[in-house]
Amino acid sequence: MSLPSAWLSCFSEDLLTPLLTWPGTIPKEIPKASGFEKETHPLSKGEPSRVHPEPGLLEVGIDLPTTPRRAMATMKSARFRVPSGRPRPRGALSRTPCDVWAGLTTSKTRSPSVGCASTGLQQVRYLAEDGGHVHSRVKKQGDAYLVDMTYKGVEGAEDVQIHWGIYRRSPEEWIGVENVAPEGSTFEGGQGATRTPMQREEDGTWNVSTRVPAELAPMAISFVIIRDGKFVAANGGHNFCAPVGMRRGSPTPLGASMASPGPAEDKTYAVNFSLYSESATGVKVCLARQGKDGKMLEVAFDPLLNKTGRIWHMTLEGLKKPHTLNYGFRVVGDLTWKHGGRFDPAAVLLDPYSKLLAPRPRVEKGVLSEDEPSESVPMGALAQIFDDDFDWGGDCRPNIPLERLVVYEMNLEEFTAHSSSGVADDKTRGTFLGVIEKADYLESLGVNAILVEPLCGRDKEATLSDPLLALFAPDGRFAACGDNGDMPKPHEVSRQLKSMIKELHKRGIEVYLQVEFGPTPEGTDDAPRTLSLRGIDAKSYYLQGEVGDVVVLENASALSCNGPAARQLILDCLRHWVVEYRVDGFSFKHAEALTRAHPHGAPDPRPPIVEEIAFDPLLSGVKLFADPCNRLGLPELAGKHLFPHWKQFAEFSPSFTSDTREFTRGSAGSTSKFAHALCGTADIFSNGRKPAHCINAITRYRGLPVADVVSYAQTETQEVTWNNGVEGPAPDGALVARRLSQLKMMFLVLFLSQGIPMVAMGDETGQTRRGSSRAAKRGSFRWETLGDGDAGKSGKDLHRFVQQAILFRKKHLQLLQPEEFPLEPVIKWHSPDPDHPPNWEGDACAWPEGPESGNLGSFLAFSILAPDEHDLYVAFNCTTHVVEARPPLTTSPGSVWRRIADTSLPSPNDFTSGGEVLQPGAPVHLAPSSAMVLEASPAGAP
Repeated sequence: MSLPSAWLSCFSEDLLTPLLTWPGTIPKEIPKASGFEKETHPLSKGEPSRVHPEPGLLEVGIDLPTTPRRAMATMKSARFRVPSGRPRPRGALSRTPCDVWAGLTTSKTRSPSVGCASTGLQQVRYLAEDGGHVHSRVKKQGDAYLVDMTYKGVEGAEDVQIHWGIYRRSPEEWIGVENVAPEGSTFEGGQGATRTPMQREEDGTWNVSTRVPAELAPMAISFVIIRDGKFVAANGGHNFCAPVGMRRGSPTPLGASMASPGPAEDKTYAVNFSLYSESATGVKVCLARQGKDGKMLEVAFDPLLNKTGRIWHMTLEGLKKPHTLNYGFRVVGDLTWKHGGRFDPAAVLLDPYSKLLAPRPRVEKGVLSEDEPSESVPMGALAQIFDDDFDWGGDCRPNIPLERLVVYEMNLEEFTAHSSSGVADDKTRGTFLGVIEKADYLESLGVNAILVEPLCGRDKEATLSDPLLALFAPDGRFAACGDNGDMPKPHEVSRQLKSMIKELHKRGIEVYLQVEFGPTPEGTDDAPRTLSLRGIDAKSYYLQGEVGDVVVLENASALSCNGPAARQLILDCLRHWVVEYRVDGFSFKHAEALTRAHPHGAPDPRPPIVEEIAFDPLLSGVKLFADPCNRLGLPELAGKHLFPHWKQFAEFSPSFTSDTREFTRGSAGSTSKFAHALCGTADIFSNGRKPAHCINAITRYRGLPVADVVSYAQTETQEVTWNNGVEGPAPDGALVARRLSQLKMMFLVLFLSQGIPMVAMGDETGQTRRGSSRAAKRGSFRWETLGDGDAGKSGKDLHRFVQQAILFRKKHLQLLQPEEFPLEPVIKWHSPDPDHPPNWEGDACAWPEGPESGNLGSFLAFSILAPDEHDLYVAFNCTTHVVEARPPLTTSPGSVWRRIADTSLPSPNDFTSGGEVLQPGAPVHLAPSSAMVLEASPAGAP
């Protein structure tokens, strides 16, 4: 018996599949019990009616064999509408739609402990508008679902019918299927609706049963009661619903999750989908098989059955091989700006809680694929729902104290993308596995933490600098392809990242992830790109202006980080990375976005999201770094724009980079600010925090490399740079030596300052970007030359200098990194004469050498004299001539000064462990643009 033409497909219009033939017939007469004979009907005679506290409430109860559930929801905005008009033709339903659903099973019986979510009795009880009750029960039995619908209303009814239809894609697109309807049904051919008389039972209830072949699932029977010619809907005006092959589901956890303890006997699974949207009026889940373009299954959520509060949720049963399925959502709602509507029913939206992304073709470095089909397709991967059997072995977090950190900021892709990296396999370059192969380099450099630029998934047309899209999912382009060149499976992306973190932990290196919760990739109201949150619930997730317009940050829509929905999203995201991937901390780019109040974005001195992160039982145990890009966007506290930290957040120094550069290039009046930077920017960090809460960097990876800072004055940025008289590459060795000395001096400043030092990838080898910081002009890390700028010929020497400076810092950590800001000065500042204070203002020289010696305003020396430690003396000469300076006397009798570092000397004399012994009271001579470090030790020491 073939399906009638009235049975319309819920696929997209290009899937006009032929009509199918059932492998049997539907019985003309259906027994009254239809498999429910052993169940006690909850509306049977003698059972007391439930008393509800107020009208307008719906009681929905789903009784699984092991987990009974009941929930209450208030219906306000829905309006009952009798279906009319023929739905737009969409083809015929496949018996195995989209190759997602399971086909017929030959199993007659199932074990109750296996796949119980697919075989249990599902019951839903509704309150009717006339004060009666409607009860639907669905039970899987063999190759069909048995559906029983019962009505118990006010006594006196003479004729009761149900007006019903089947739908999958939309509750408003009814599909009449004659061969499913019980005996005596009539059909309204143009409306896709069926009317069936209900049979009156002895207890006064009215009942009708039908049998639905399993091949039609998932679908829902939507119906209303016709009592003596009058329509009766559910309280609130909704249609009643009997879901077949799908269940009410659970509102938690958000996203996709396994709903059954394991596969059923037919090797199918039940998966729960949950989505937050306050403003949506309709939601559909879309499923597609990986590698089968164009075929997509869409199933609508019933607003009465599949919604609790503001969360839409549904469990789909019978899914075949869900680990190869991609999924997304279509969301509809009010489009008026006043209500925040930015819905696009044509877009298949990424689940913001998607833990893995669908595979996408690998493209040129730095840009995702532009050759993918432009039509909207599911971007999330259901592989996330399976337990990962990754073996962490004896992995243990290094748990390095803040005071001991030396951080390396890196871009994972560019770190090993170049052929000179030594990574033999082309497929491994620029990936997580490539970092594993070069882990020896990081360990030998001396760093004990890496700050990785965002690994989260981006839009297919995004560049490296664009905002993030998938906050929970690692980007597949960072994973190595298979042996045959196939894109890595979603689960393999996760496993490779975990392998990288495990290997770095083994070497004592912590892994910090840069995250961004400010701008998003969904454009603006003037140039919208509806990909995820914008189309799900813009009102809840985005900051909005007074007239409903979305607030713009960095030319993109701004996330409302302190709104309830976004707060939960951010907290769940951070916890996911800590638990699932064992990351050791986070750096919050655009940290000012975390301080903007919901819903309009005014700075909040006590932002809820920052406080929740700071005191979260899980997140408070990892490193938290605030990285504001616009300090004027921070709340004003004590007359300054400060990030509210609750003594948990470390923060990037707002002035260390510029103050260090200004002093190094010899700017007048820079000495005082430079000294302030050396001491950990105490005016910002002494308000309850420690020196180790200050993160110092002379460059950032997104900006100019340090080699370009001393080589290019004409740049595309507003950074402080200079060229030492010649723009670009140096024409002679003298200029190369001067620039190299300045590079070494800035590294000395970095590792001798109070705070956490951070080195940007490539700076340790003098790598250049030819004065450009634009993503399109960035080159990969050049391993064969260890730097191709002016310092390129001395790249290995610079690398060695950085290694030695890190070792020196670790040796003198007690002196250079006190646990608290000192109450009394322990650092003494000097001019070239230790008995005279520095020239803080930077005016003309007033020292005994006379005016002819030039301006010594850019000279500064300091000493740390500690009886229990080795005394230190450090001098910086940022003038254009040689300066003679005399160090102070050492505090230990019999000890002498040894010259440990002199940036003007060639390698390896620029940094030595033993050092040249200086005669007591003898001066030292500092070359122009150089720095020197002296260490006191016993005279007879080697």
